Amino acid sequence: MGVALLMRAAYVEHVTNQVRQMGTQISNDAQRNAELLRQKQQEAERLRQSKAADLKRDEIAEERRRIAEKNAVLLARSEAQQNRELAWQKFYKKSPQCVNPKPSDTVRCSNEFIRAKSKFDAEWDLNQGAVPVGKL
Repeated sequence: MGVALLMRAAYVEHVTNQVRQMGTQISNDAQRNAELLRQKQQEAERLRQSKAADLKRDEIAEERRRIAEKNAVLLARSEAQQNRELAWQKFYKKSPQCVNPKPSDTVRCSNEFIRAKSKFDAEWDLNQGAVPVGKL
């Protein structure tokens, strides 16, 4: 009975050691898996931030493009207005009586201006911005 008891004690100790080793192995595997999971989460966060940054850069680039387009339109309109004003100044010359009009010439000079402006506008629109050649 003494030998059987020693054998049983040795077997229990062997099984206990195996269980301890398995527990240690499971613990080590769990730590490795936790570290791998943490690394994957960090990589996923870096990727998310990179995609968010790319999206933000794209949004900023699109906004800059829209602003540049609006500025180009505003500049073109401004230049067109300046060109029209310069063309009007070249086109319209007051008659000698309207340079320093007498009170009795005020209505006639106003009508002269209105007719010239109407003619200029019609020719400008017809010629799509070309300087009208005729004078009143």
